[in-house]
Amino acid sequence: EKAAELAVRNSRTTVSQLSSVRGAPLLSIVVRTKDRLDGLALALRSLANQTDQRFEIVVVNDGGQGVRDVVNSHFEDARCRILEHRQAVGRSGALNAGVAGARTDLISYLDDDDIVLPFHVATLLDAWERRDSDSGLIYTNYSLAIMDSSHDARQAVSARKRLPFWEYSRARLLVANRPAMHTLLH
Repeated sequence: EKAAELAVRNSRTTVSQLSSVRGAPLLSIVVRTKDRLDGLALALRSLANQTDQRFEIVVVNDGGQGVRDVVNSHFEDARCRILEHRQAVGRSGALNAGVAGARTDLISYLDDDDIVLPFHVATLLDAWERRDSDSGLIYTNYSLAIMDSSHDARQAVSARKRLPFWEYSRARLLVANRPAMHTLLH
């Protein structure tokens, strides 16, 4: 319900209206995680390196091992909050908890096995500002990066594959895992 309400309200909201409070984040990025601390560290590092830092992060730990040290190593400010589930509620439950815990009207996502390029947030906000005013959802294209950690404890990109741009189709959206979760803003 909250997501549907936000989509209707957001379809009429501009970035300039959202940025009326100086220093307030424009969007919330929900990061789901469970027992993948190395992946979470990479995901958070990619957010720390964004050229546009006007966002907050809601890390949802879905019943996994503690994440506070990993989170604090990348974000020690109030922009990053952790929601801890003592018992797992599943991917959808964790996502819903993150959306409910968001403090902004605009929501985006990043899982602990994804990273984003440094201009990702800037691209989302720019696309949001340029969208048709009836649109309550935008998405970006993305590339697939294969991570390899076989040589040492650090993960490195071993291969990249640019995926074809996904043309919007309501029918396909309802049954396919496209576009990828981390490309969405609503």
